[in-house]
Amino acid sequence: MMRALMAGLLAAALALAGGGAAPAWGQRQESPEAMHKRASAMSDSNRDEARKLWDAACNKGYVPSCMALGASYNVGSFFGSVDGAMKSRAAYSRACDLGHGEGCLKLGDAQTPLGLFAAPKEAQDWDGATAAYRKACDTYSIPNACLKAGEILGREANPKADFQLTRDYHKRACDLKVQKACDYLAITQGRPPVGSEGEKHVRAYGKVDRTVPAEPGLLQFLKGRRAANRDSSVLLQADVAAVRDYLLADGRIDDQERDLLVELTYPEFKAVKIYRAGAAHPWEAEGVVLSTVAKGWRGPLLALLDDPPPALTWDESDRKGTLMRLARVSRTPGMEAPVKALIAGKVAEAAPASTVQSGYNPIRGLISDMLGSVQELEADGTLDKDASAGVRKMYHEATESGIAQSGVQIPRFLYNWMRPI
Repeated sequence: MMRALMAGLLAAALALAGGGAAPAWGQRQESPEAMHKRASAMSDSNRDEARKLWDAACNKGYVPSCMALGASYNVGSFFGSVDGAMKSRAAYSRACDLGHGEGCLKLGDAQTPLGLFAAPKEAQDWDGATAAYRKACDTYSIPNACLKAGEILGREANPKADFQLTRDYHKRACDLKVQKACDYLAITQGRPPVGSEGEKHVRAYGKVDRTVPAEPGLLQFLKGRRAANRDSSVLLQADVAAVRDYLLADGRIDDQERDLLVELTYPEFKAVKIYRAGAAHPWEAEGVVLSTVAKGWRGPLLALLDDPPPALTWDESDRKGTLMRLARVSRTPGMEAPVKALIAGKVAEAAPASTVQSGYNPIRGLISDMLGSVQELEADGTLDKDASAGVRKMYHEATESGIAQSGVQIPRFLYNWMRPI
């Protein structure tokens, strides 16, 4: 009895003194952060063990481990691993449930029938992916999630497609600076995407709607050009020249003609309906359909938009700049005569004050700016050798005409040197 009692007291004393056996490694408590760090360190050398550690840390609520675990199965899922796809989804779902917005976005990616992941792709994936993207957008305002929510809701293959929600989510994504979403909204509203060639064209020349009202004469002319091309809607280079000459015949570009130029020079391939003015429904009215002009042939028509005949004005505060603009306009067939007349008028105004006593300065200054304008247009490549000679000849003839109009005697040596050899 006494021996047993002593043995019990000895055992208790040893226990209190810490003399018991140490617990095994598996029984020690390791923090999720430590497990994640160990898993990341061995992820290349021992992927299976790393996944076990990430899984354990994820189950303890450590979000970085959930995301790492999901990412580790992405490659297998891409190549058709059903097991990998399901494990990836489970990990991202846990991250999403833990309040991690990117986890919700990745969960949507792992389920969406529109994504890269190969397996599985079933009907319920539409619902799961949509819900994940919407949560990432609605709760966490993740820009790309709002974009993807809009995309998946806008697919006709989606059993629960909702085009109003598609616009709503694209609007939210656009507000969050996602350019692709802004482009979508622009296109659905009939506007070109921001920064596109079409948007630059609209900003420079005005809105396009693919319709042009036209008076009978213009309509008949365009019908004739289409008929000459075996009823093709495509305008060839010769047609472009003919359209330009027709529009310039009366020396001005009216509103209907400008509308036609804006539509035909739009930088994307579109059909344009030119219809009889006054009709209520352009696409149902009598008319002709033409295609926008090919890029290489738009130049002569764009020139009429950039320097229309009614804009033949004179800015004395920027005389050289005015002469450069007029020189460019004069290269358009039919425009040299009105340009020459405008310059001759300015010469006639300057002639009376151009006397021996003034050193002929008014005329000399005007001639100097003429020469300077030609030199600058040569330098920037606007005028080649032949075009430069043509402009110099026009200036010389305009000067002679202006002096004749004024009735003032001006020595020819002041301006004869301007005539091309």
